[in-house]
Formats: sequence, C-alpha cells, structure tokens
Amino acid sequence: MSSDDVNELYASFSVYTSGKKLFDVRAVKSVNSIDCLHGLRALSVLYIIWGHRVGIALSTGLVNLTAFREWYLKLTSSVFNTHQVAVDTFLFMGALLLVWSMIPNLDRFGPLTDQHNYQSQENCQKWWWGVFLHIQNYMNPEEFCLDQSWYLAVDFQLFLVSPLLIYPAWKYGWKYVWVLPGLTIASAVYIFIISYQLEIRCIVRSPQGLLDLFRYVYYPTHARMGPWFMGMFLGFVLHKTRGTKIRINPIVKFIMWILCLSTFAAITLGAMHLFKQGSYNVTTQLQNSFYLSLYRNGWSVALCWLVFACHNGTGGIIRWFLTLPQWQPIGRMCLSMYLVGWMYQIIAIGNYKLPIYFEEIEWIHMYWGDIFGTIILATVLYLACETPFMRIESYLYKKYNKQKTEA
Repeated sequence: MSSDDVNELYASFSVYTSGKKLFDVRAVKSVNSIDCLHGLRALSVLYIIWGHRVGIALSTGLVNLTAFREWYLKLTSSVFNTHQVAVDTFLFMGALLLVWSMIPNLDRFGPLTDQHNYQSQENCQKWWWGVFLHIQNYMNPEEFCLDQSWYLAVDFQLFLVSPLLIYPAWKYGWKYVWVLPGLTIASAVYIFIISYQLEIRCIVRSPQGLLDLFRYVYYPTHARMGPWFMGMFLGFVLHKTRGTKIRINPIVKFIMWILCLSTFAAITLGAMHLFKQGSYNVTTQLQNSFYLSLYRNGWSVALCWLVFACHNGTGGIIRWFLTLPQWQPIGRMCLSMYLVGWMYQIIAIGNYKLPIYFEEIEWIHMYWGDIFGTIILATVLYLACETPFMRIESYLYKKYNKQKTEA
C-alpha cells in the first residue's frame, strides 16, 4: 500500500476534512447530479421529525387530548399530519439513485419515557439479531428493537432484490422496465384487498386495529414497495435522457403540473373527512381501502413528474426552492438525523416533570428545538461513523476498478 493510499484512508477519519465537505453549499452543475433531491431529502427528514414528535407525545399521553383533536382536524393542519409519505419519498429517492448510479456501471463494465425505554430494552434483548439481519418488519412487527429500524429493513430488502430487476431492464430495454409500474399496481391491489378484508381504516379505534394497520399495511415490504419501484422507473427514464434536455409542449407541461400538484393536495388536504371524529361510522370501508391503497403510490407517481421536471430545468420556483444549496448539509446527513432524531425526542419527552399539554405555538417551538438538537447529534454521528465508512468504501471501490482495468 502506497503512502498516498495510507493518507487517503487516514483522511477518512478527519473531522476537519469531512466537516468541510458536509457544510459545503456550493452549487454543483453536472449532468450526473439531480440537484432537486437535496431539497426533497431535507424537507422529508424535517417532516419525519415532526411526525415523531407528535407520535411520541401521543403515546406518552396528552392531558388535553380534545384540544389536539380540534387542531388536528383543521384544514390548515392537514399539511402537518400526512408526514408518513415522507418515508415513501425516501424509498422513492433511494431507488431512483440506485438505478441512476448503477446503470452507468453496467454500461461501462457489462454484466423516553420509562415506558418507552423499558419496552425498547425488552424488545432489543429478545430481537437484537433481527436489527442486523433487517427482518424485523416480518419477524417481530409488534416488538421492534429500535422503532425507526423498520425503514432500514424495508430499504435493505428492496435493495437486495433490485439487481434482479435492474439487469434485465438494462439488458433488454423498455419491455422489462414496464414491469416496475406493474409491481406498484400489485402493491396497491394487495393493500386494498387486505385492508378491505380486515376492515383496516385510516382512523384507528382499537389496539387491534392499530396492530393490523402496522402489521399488514405499514411495515411489510410488499406493502411499501410501490414508491421504490416508481423511483426505479424514473431512474431508467433519467438515465436514458442523461445529458439531454427534453422539449415538452407547454400545454402538456401545464397539465402535468396541475395533475402533480392536485395529487399532492388530494393526499394532504382532500382526505380530511376520513380522519374527522365520528367519521368511522360515516365513511365506508371502500373509501378507506381506496385511500390506503392509493395515497402512497399516488404520492410517488406525482414525485416522478416533480423530479423529472426539475431535473429537466422546467420546475420554475419549485425547482429553485428545492435546488437551493443551503439544503445540502441536511440532505447529506438525513439518515443520521432519522436515526438519532427519534431517540433524542424520547429522551426530551421522557425528562418532562409535568403532564404534557397540547398548545400549537408551544409544540412548534419544541419542534424547532428537536431540529436543533437532532442536527447537533446527527453531525457527530455523520462525521464519526457515516463519512469514514463511505470514504473507505469509495477508496476500496476505486482500487477494485483500477485493478480490473489494468488486468
């Protein structure tokens, strides 16, 4: 190993070097960069942290639950209450970037409260091995060790099966790429059937109903795979058009934006009647099953146009906002923020000495405290663990490619 190799490996553990790259906010203009994803990553992880704040507080217990329900049912509050789709945005982006980065290589080379703490400790003593195997969403969906690890399991399982779809699509073209939307539809059909048969609704009224929702709709990979496969589909489209700007008829562009924004609005605002108090006996099971089966997949379809349009330079003010370089630091350490944010919030809420009350302004204030504390902890985790391993992996990959080329 040469001295340059040793220096490069040592530099992987340099907080100064990694910190400079983390907080570098210079705009990068490259055909190999999808700039709008920085903004999507950052906004999604901020959305998730808000959802965790609400979920942990509710599970701990609110004294004035009626006040929270009144706020929750406001039309203006619905934007804050559909945070679940932020996770689907990450699945969508993960698949998109997997295809975006993998296809060129194929082209080139060929073939805490006490109750929270106690329950978490008990589950981890029993199922700690499931965390490392990424199978908890199927093996023990009711007793997760580290609640946020369900996403890692889904992401890892989809990552494993993706090459089985990427290679045939790369080898044989579009006739195999169209399998991806078909799998998305299959996922939606499964959710509709299982939710209809088990009478799973958007608003849960019993512990068993909540258990069924998580076990059959929220945690299983086959129920969450729709956004991933739509991300893969867009990845192929962007790869085929890499380096070229697609000319789109202004009327078509206008219609697509209307459909895209209408889909986002319908998902975040248009289903409020399903969540209203008393709606359990007013809305039908058919309505609930349709919404559960379509809202995640509809969100990912709308994301396809948003990312495609922004990457193609036709996103207007939306593209400007999502490509702001200031999003880049949060976008880079969004995984670290996701992992530490939940634990930070459990510790913060677990230290309360008084009963928890809901007050809108106060919760927004606490939310920004969550963001600040999470960013500090995530920065430490990112610089101490994530960056060194990424740089070592990059070094080994470059060495492998160099040896393969020389051979």
